[in-house]
Amino acid sequence: MQKVEKWKMYNQIFLLRELGFSKSKIAKKLGVARGTVIDYLDKDPEEMALWLASTKRRTRKLDQYKNEILGWLREHPDLSSAQIADWLDERYPPFEVGESTVRRYVREIRKEFNIPKTTHKRAYEAVPNLPLGFQAQVDFGQTWQKNDQGQSVKLYVVAFVLSNSRYKYKAWLNRPFTTKDLIEVHKNAFHTFGGKPKEIVYDQDNIIIVSENSGDIIYTKQFEAYRREETFQVYACRGYDPESKGKIENVIGFIKNSFAKHRVYTTLDDWNEQGKQWLKRRGNGKVHNTTKKKPVDVFQGEKHYLRPVKQLISVPANSSLALKYLDEVNNQYPRYIRNQLQLINKTWDKFPNQYINEGLVMCMDQKLYSASEFQDMIKFLIAQRPIKSVEKPKNIRSLHDETSYLLDIKPPIRDIAPYMAIMARSSL
Repeated sequence: MQKVEKWKMYNQIFLLRELGFSKSKIAKKLGVARGTVIDYLDKDPEEMALWLASTKRRTRKLDQYKNEILGWLREHPDLSSAQIADWLDERYPPFEVGESTVRRYVREIRKEFNIPKTTHKRAYEAVPNLPLGFQAQVDFGQTWQKNDQGQSVKLYVVAFVLSNSRYKYKAWLNRPFTTKDLIEVHKNAFHTFGGKPKEIVYDQDNIIIVSENSGDIIYTKQFEAYRREETFQVYACRGYDPESKGKIENVIGFIKNSFAKHRVYTTLDDWNEQGKQWLKRRGNGKVHNTTKKKPVDVFQGEKHYLRPVKQLISVPANSSLALKYLDEVNNQYPRYIRNQLQLINKTWDKFPNQYINEGLVMCMDQKLYSASEFQDMIKFLIAQRPIKSVEKPKNIRSLHDETSYLLDIKPPIRDIAPYMAIMARSSL
């Protein structure tokens, strides 16, 4: 806001005050924050003049990003100030400018360069809060994104939200979800939450529901088997049921407008990783409009009320070492962890536990934190200690459920000579 405009605003505030308007009504009428009204009313004309003179040459923190923000607004006039704040936070961490400051700055740029703001109607959200750990809501969404070649790509998202804390989980695919996909996403969501709620609310969707007979919901065979195994209750909405589905529908809109909107798609792995960081940064890390609390903070209390789930990772005898190894792999390859886990899972299922256990110890000792190195170490151990037959163990569950989304990976065949050299040196 220019100096003349600020002085004009100052005079308008005092005029409205003299006419009997409250501070809140003045702020609403002039489109400024109530704090601004209070600050201006606290200054006499001389103090206001001195303050304006002191701010004339002041450089604001956001001035360094002005051209970039202007470019975004010109390309996407419907961008919200919240999304601009998130993009700045994503590109320039740590970004330590408050959202209210960004909002005022964006408003000034829109006015200066005549870029009208496009408004969206707020999605309905049910107000009543449910008990801690009682309910989660699940729904699906679709978006069209431009890839880095300018082509349109259709993406599919499923979102979970815990109804009390509003803590969220989401997963994306570049094809429609199947029942099997949905079951795997449930497992991953429960793993992320560290437990499961008593009840889950769904829209009636043919992925899990076959038909409704006199009020009784008939589920697909696969989903019903999973539901019984995990023993959670299901509430299926009939058509548009805002009272029960408000929270999740708001989350789907939030994901589309705050995360996906105008974001360029490259690969599914990259997209899911960006989505995970967005959840940490904004989806779960920012104050919720309704609860006025950060979902991540409320979740710290709600997670203790969730019920235990089946073990998601099957590990050999030295399980603590295996989990530590997986953590190290995740630290090394955070963006490609699903690919890493898939290959480890295949290795795990293929060879006997004695070699898995021994290979884990060797990989930890030698700091070999990748799926291909883990696989090569197992092959090396088998080559050193041949057995009559290597049979695949029975009834071993998947090492990590997120791997179900990925196509089979064919890793390059490596020479095991370097590992033999490591072993030789370690035995000296």
